[in-house]
Amino acid sequence: MSIDSQRSTGELPSPGGHTIPYILERSRRQPRTGGFLLLHGLGVDKDEYLGFYRTMSPKLTEAGFDVLRFDFPAHGDSKANATHFTLGNCALDAIVAAEFLLEEIGNSGLHVFGTSFGAGPAIMAASFFQSALRNVTLLAPAISYRELYIEPTHPLRTARYKDFYRDAVLDGATVPVSDRAALNWRNAIEFAMCDLVHQLAAIASHTAILHGEADSMVPHELSRDLAARYASIDLTIVPGMDHGFMDHNDDTGESERSQQNLRAILRKTLR
Repeated sequence: MSIDSQRSTGELPSPGGHTIPYILERSRRQPRTGGFLLLHGLGVDKDEYLGFYRTMSPKLTEAGFDVLRFDFPAHGDSKANATHFTLGNCALDAIVAAEFLLEEIGNSGLHVFGTSFGAGPAIMAASFFQSALRNVTLLAPAISYRELYIEPTHPLRTARYKDFYRDAVLDGATVPVSDRAALNWRNAIEFAMCDLVHQLAAIASHTAILHGEADSMVPHELSRDLAARYASIDLTIVPGMDHGFMDHNDDTGESERSQQNLRAILRKTLR
């Protein structure tokens, strides 16, 4: 933890019938410049893959921001069972967490950062609090649900999800994402019904997307399509970067190119 921050932990009550474990890091800088809400991806926790958010949080508090990160249902320290893991509950928890953060920072200066699956709930929370919103940063966003889960055509997705929708809805099949959570028929129906067009249109002028050109999980072409649809989105395609911040040849995130990616993401986040 940075010497420029103080940390507290707790749980927030969710209308979904579970609790939301969180870590709040308060900047010691005065005046504070706002608050960051960090939303993680599938199968990881509030620290994100390879501790990405744990690394990022001190940098943000040093810049004068309070930082809140939390666990989605059936992830990390969440005591919720697998049935609570739905897109709707994740979005609801993001809104509850954002409301809590805004109360802590004085109801202004909200910054939202979503990685991979966390990008969808990030968009929903950001659009809910537009009057307080400053910016949104999406890293390798998995928000084109139809192209990713329902009718995948890209080779990166077809092997895992080609029959997910049919098999989940008709046969109750699941696709594990961790030892506790799996995508199931509830998720399949939500992905089929959810279209983030209206929410993203409302916040596009506040939104930056970073996507690795070598992403092995979410094709970067999907982010290019989003940027083409919404001209005000600030899109950065990072050469050689895989899903997240890592270089495609780096499994630990410790290579110089991965560290360069981290610095580039932070610069864009603090724009």
